Amino acid sequence: MSQLIPDYKELIRRGQEGLCLWCAEPLPEDAAYHRQFCGDRCRQANHRAEKRAGLR
Repeated sequence: MSQLIPDYKELIRRGQEGLCLWCAEPLPEDAAYHRQFCGDRCRQANHRAEKRAGLR
């Protein structure tokens, strides 16, 4: 199962609501202002998807 990179509007919404930019799960409250992903797994998945799409 492959996931698509969320569109720009969805990324903005997730960032404003303190959600992981990849899986949309809530970030820990103490980290919501400085983290974009809930963990290494989501960060790496996003990085791989961006590389496949030619964004990196």
